Amino acid sequence: MKILITGGAGLVARHLSAILERETVIAATRDMLDVTDIDSAISFFREIKPDAVFHLAAFTDVDGCEEKPGCAFLVNGLGTRNIAIAAADSGAFFVYVSTDFVFDGLKKEPYRESDRTEPISVYGTSKLSGEYFTRNISRKWLIVRTSRVFGKGGRNFGSRLPLAIKQQKKLQLTEDLFNCPTYAADLAQALKTLCKNGAEGTIHFANYGWCNWYEFGLHICKQFGVPANIIESVKSSDMRLKARRPAFSALDTSLFSSIVRVPRPWQEALNEYLREVNSV
Repeated sequence: MKILITGGAGLVARHLSAILERETVIAATRDMLDVTDIDSAISFFREIKPDAVFHLAAFTDVDGCEEKPGCAFLVNGLGTRNIAIAAADSGAFFVYVSTDFVFDGLKKEPYRESDRTEPISVYGTSKLSGEYFTRNISRKWLIVRTSRVFGKGGRNFGSRLPLAIKQQKKLQLTEDLFNCPTYAADLAQALKTLCKNGAEGTIHFANYGWCNWYEFGLHICKQFGVPANIIESVKSSDMRLKARRPAFSALDTSLFSSIVRVPRPWQEALNEYLREVNSV
């Protein structure tokens, strides 16, 4: 089976490539495949002839998307449309990774796949447009929504936070934004398993449970034996963030659990990552 991964240099893509060792994997970086160029995308797919594509290329800087909405929709919206067209043209199974930020965060319990989407940021809206193109262009498709991804080599806040705490840097962490931490290695395995099982439609995946950023930081402090007073609990309104975040965007993963298995708790997954960080 030949598998194409867009955004091949990214965190999840690297984990996914590593566990697809028995398959022919093409991890396409931005230099290899410009997702915003439809002609280039179609030509690339016709040359590669993939059986499946994991579309991971995205503009994921939430505040950056707010500052550059044109770029956000070019990459997350139009780029997804282009890859979906190319995948349909070549007959490839299309897997699109989306986000909990497609929800408004007003619900008091975890969001199900069938819940109404109502993004409150440019990032969430642009990713939702990618979902629209996935559903309406692809012949065979799977949308996997996930949340707060962290892992080795990640450049996002969740990935870098453990090292900052290990170095005992003073930090402010929000207490009013709740979602599900997701280990990149677990997400990659979930994507592989869902594809192997022929899953279609929209499915939520994240590690089990939810927390705010302050609780996430406290767990790291405890595991590293670092004094908890190095982190300060603050409101998101105090952070002067450019983009609004959903207050509660935990994902209900019961559908994934019924197909595969119950995801392991975020604490267990985070502990595995912290052992990697601690060995550096």
